Amino acid sequence: MTILSLLASIAAFALYNSISCDSNRCNDPPDESQQLIEKVYLHTDRTYYYPGDDIWFKAYLIDAYYNKLSGNSRNLHIELISPSQDIISSRIIRLEGGLGNGDFKLSENLSAGKYRIRAYTNYMRNYSDQVFFNKEINIIKPSASVQKSTTAGKNQQSNIELDFFPEGGSLVENVTSVVAFKAVGAEGKGCDVTGTIYSSSGEMISMFQSTHLGMGSFLLKPVPGLSYYAIVKGFDNAEVRSELPKSFSSGVTLSASTINDKELSVIVRTNDQTLLHVKDKDLKLSVTVRKEVVKTIFLRIRSLSNNLKLPVDDLPKGIVMLTLSTAEDLPLAERLIFIQPEQEPKISIQADKAEYKKRDPVSVKLSISGDSTNQETAFLSFSAAEGDFMDRLIEYPTTIASWFLLESDVHGVVEGPSYYFDLENPGRLKDLDLLLLTQGWRDFSWKSDPIKYFAIETGFFISGRLRKINRDKPLIDPKIHFTIFQGDNLISETVPADSSGRFYLDNIDITGDARLIVSAVNKKGFPSGLLLLDSMKYLPPLISDFQSPSPMVNNDDLSTAGRDADINQREARLVNDYEMNEAIRKRYKLLDTIGLGEVTITAEKPKDIQVAKIESVRWMYGEPDNEVIVTPEKEYLSVPELLTGIAGVHGIRIRSGIFAGKDPLLLVDGIKRDISILNWFPVSLIDRIDVLKSIGETAVYGLDGHFGVISIITRSGNRLNGEPVAVLHTVNTKFWGYDSPRVFYSPRYDPANQSYNPDLRTTLLWKPDISLKTGKDLLLKYYNADNTSPIQIIVEGITSTGIPVTSTTEYEIR
Repeated sequence: MTILSLLASIAAFALYNSISCDSNRCNDPPDESQQLIEKVYLHTDRTYYYPGDDIWFKAYLIDAYYNKLSGNSRNLHIELISPSQDIISSRIIRLEGGLGNGDFKLSENLSAGKYRIRAYTNYMRNYSDQVFFNKEINIIKPSASVQKSTTAGKNQQSNIELDFFPEGGSLVENVTSVVAFKAVGAEGKGCDVTGTIYSSSGEMISMFQSTHLGMGSFLLKPVPGLSYYAIVKGFDNAEVRSELPKSFSSGVTLSASTINDKELSVIVRTNDQTLLHVKDKDLKLSVTVRKEVVKTIFLRIRSLSNNLKLPVDDLPKGIVMLTLSTAEDLPLAERLIFIQPEQEPKISIQADKAEYKKRDPVSVKLSISGDSTNQETAFLSFSAAEGDFMDRLIEYPTTIASWFLLESDVHGVVEGPSYYFDLENPGRLKDLDLLLLTQGWRDFSWKSDPIKYFAIETGFFISGRLRKINRDKPLIDPKIHFTIFQGDNLISETVPADSSGRFYLDNIDITGDARLIVSAVNKKGFPSGLLLLDSMKYLPPLISDFQSPSPMVNNDDLSTAGRDADINQREARLVNDYEMNEAIRKRYKLLDTIGLGEVTITAEKPKDIQVAKIESVRWMYGEPDNEVIVTPEKEYLSVPELLTGIAGVHGIRIRSGIFAGKDPLLLVDGIKRDISILNWFPVSLIDRIDVLKSIGETAVYGLDGHFGVISIITRSGNRLNGEPVAVLHTVNTKFWGYDSPRVFYSPRYDPANQSYNPDLRTTLLWKPDISLKTGKDLLLKYYNADNTSPIQIIVEGITSTGIPVTSTTEYEIR
């Protein structure tokens, strides 16, 4: 057997899923632009809501290699998904330097159930939706049947699934390997087991016991000609038999561990049969963060056990993948390892009291520990809400650290993910390594997935095609004019079409709804052609199944049952409170979030919106010298053609006095605009054109008006004279930009001027835009509401050096 054929056979066994690809995909390296990996995390104000409530969220987008905030993508897509897997609401929020915030207003008609929020950038779609952020939220309503605990204690242990995961990928005969295992009970959660390993000859080899959430490990040195199996027992003593993976006569194994968080120890082992073929041959060890190779080391195999030590200082923190391959890039073995971040800064949250009364003022001081000379900045979001609406009954929920450093990098659901980042858990790193040996054992899916290039979005884009009206042929040297109207703001751009008639305008930065006018002119500058826009509606990715992270289940059945009972009681309490508060809300017309001030409206007779607009524009100059009203039959004309025939006007120039032949001042709805847009301004958008020639009317505009004034008044809403006329060279449509986040506002209670309306707020304060420097303090002040409840404060964020931070505290309202 040649070395190449030997290593090819080793590689086939080294990976859990062999890679099947055609020659083009295997031979063509991926585009270098694909090396960027983005991750996103959302901090929401709480996890339980009533219909009609507001969901407030803060987004953090990072470059996964550096774990630092990323400025690459500017558009973040956020969707609210129903229990039936339908997108019922969506947002596109603007990210600035990797940060953004927004909200959802929940419908009053929402059914009760488990919903989820999904967040991703367009670029993240190049990879598996494993990298999308998903979070489960609960909608509480009386129609909901309170979820009862299905935990049956020990009886659930009898249906055990046991899987084995050799470190590096495969067992090799006569090579001692670490074999990790995971036992999962009927609820899909880890359950503790004890077991015994037997050979196919019936000899007992060793005994093993799980140490954390059904996970554990043992050593095994396979003997040629034998296979192995395990007999395990759960806490009900029910026995389950499970086969171990088969071993191979030739191959290499990969073992890795960290030493005192300073060095990465790597050991490559093989057997005598394989050593004959690989001795003094180079193998390649690649250190990869997701898809990007950050370090490559060549190893020369000289013995049955080959050691290598690497400093971890220059490696990215979090999960990295070690891949052992041939010099020809044929993969042999893989291993995930966790590189411990530097000493994490800590957020301190100090409320001025432990107990408060209703509507009491609250002062909360925030600070972040660390070296004050370093002046590190933490970007934070702050939530204070009733404890029953938070995850306070769930031990070790998802946090920004657990998501960025762990959950987004491994397969399957992680139980109690923040357990591995709680410094008070002395065995957390050892348990984390077990998790990586089991749930991280399989290869990442994007190694075999085809590249589907989705671009980085830095704004919005408009694209389309221009062709001749009667033939599917492009026009010669056309230009496409884009105009976006939003209130008094106007964005105007002109781009050429290519030889096929295609055109494209990108990096459009606009918030909210606007009016988009796209118009085409030929090389002589006259409106011409048939203009076709591509769909501007964003098509979201398919919705895959999602299972939220499970709380950690102890094997103390009483504590498990007690926790489930607490959750059931909490949900029953929320349903009961909803019924009581709903009547109060309707009576006083209350919202979950207090609005920004109050407005008293005095009814008056409504005025036609177009008449009001004309009066508003003409307020500056009064009645014009000439007026052109645009009727449907005139919409095929250009603005210069509409003005033809008006005494004293030639084209767009006003022939009067010493300024004859000079460009006049152009106004669009009273706002000064560049005169050049008149050659292509869409007539279908115009209600009327006023022409001012006399010095008495133009004097109000000073020197700008000395050449005369052309004042365009556009239509408001639907045109007044029937349905719009089809204008083939122009498209007039709505355009949607970024969703503008609302401002969270909580009331201030003045003892001298108390409000007697009930205050039923659940979220007392939501502040998504905190920047806090090391060694500095920040004082936040707000007022409690009318509910007696424990209040949980959660602060999450990330530092300027890429360290995710989380802190929480509680106080009581009595």
